[in-house]
Amino acid sequence: MLSCIIIGQLCDLIGRKWSLLSLALPNILGWLLIIFSQNVEMIYVGRFIGGLSSGAFSMYGVLYISELCEKDHRGALGTIIGSLLIWGVLIAYILGFALNSKGSAIVSCCFPVLFGLLFLLQPESPYYELQKGNDEEALRILKRFRGKFHDVRKELEQIKFHLEEEKLNKVSILESFKRSEARTALWVSFGLMLIQQASGLNAVIYYTSIIFNSAGIDENILNSQISTIIVGALEVIGSIFAILVIEKVNRRIYLSISGSFITVSLVLIGVYYTLQERNLVTPEILADVGVLPLLGMFIFILSLGASYGPLAFLIPTEICPPELKGIITSVAATFSWFLAFIVTKFYLNLKNTFGGDVTFYIFAVFGILAIIFPLFIPETRGKTLAEIQNEVKGK
Repeated sequence: MLSCIIIGQLCDLIGRKWSLLSLALPNILGWLLIIFSQNVEMIYVGRFIGGLSSGAFSMYGVLYISELCEKDHRGALGTIIGSLLIWGVLIAYILGFALNSKGSAIVSCCFPVLFGLLFLLQPESPYYELQKGNDEEALRILKRFRGKFHDVRKELEQIKFHLEEEKLNKVSILESFKRSEARTALWVSFGLMLIQQASGLNAVIYYTSIIFNSAGIDENILNSQISTIIVGALEVIGSIFAILVIEKVNRRIYLSISGSFITVSLVLIGVYYTLQERNLVTPEILADVGVLPLLGMFIFILSLGASYGPLAFLIPTEICPPELKGIITSVAATFSWFLAFIVTKFYLNLKNTFGGDVTFYIFAVFGILAIIFPLFIPETRGKTLAEIQNEVKGK
């Protein structure tokens, strides 16, 4: 959460590439502290340092890709970056199940090392190069990724025109936030992050075994490690679906339909808790409907993993004005991780105080918001970043 703010500024100062590379170092250091830990304090420090890096990767990897890709592939590739966060969680679950803590940490440490070595070979964002006046380098990057048959000079001129227009209208940061396009980027970014986290994503992930056990599944049959692997696998399936369809459908309608599945799934879990905790039915009937929370959770994880999971990170990078992209995306990512902390921290308190049913009905309210909210955001599919900005400005 804290790193999102810092890296948001670095993205504009030293570029997207070197900002992302700088995140590999604390990640490696964090894992090394865990590998060679002599006490629990070293583990805490290692996790804190590693968390600083991981929190920022989720947003700024998508930012880099969104500025590098063609408009027809930006959605799918940006979704892949968001989905890799989900895939990484599944890998961590499997490592935790198959290895001891030190072995798991050693394998995990290899990933940021590999990233650092390979990403050194990648170019800077062409948008950033143009912002710094490096036209020839931006042209070289576009030629490398578009191929020799693509009219890269036309694309370069479009990006330059858009950036020059932004430069002519440049005002102070405070004044920039008074402009309509900045306000639109803010409320869209915060709205997507609010729905992603306040619908209970991390609560369901971290307390999967409790939900399974409440459905009457013996922990000896399905322990916490196996249940979290199942949830991780469902998220991966959902994210793969998103990658396959994201460039073929209207994103607003897609998010709205996904929101309806999210809402229904949360209501199913809430209804089961109502029957169980309010003693409205006999144990026999309750056993017969024990599939409700499992069905609800499966639908919830699949739906969120296919929609708000990756797209809440992608869309803000598409609609933010160039001069505010680092700031807005960093604040939005910070807001997301803050909500994740709050929901995870207080889920059990809320459940124990008001009941599991009330808790999931509250989550379902945000599911309803997930249906309505996308209908009011700009459509970004099939448009260049400059075209999206013109639409947001009402041109």
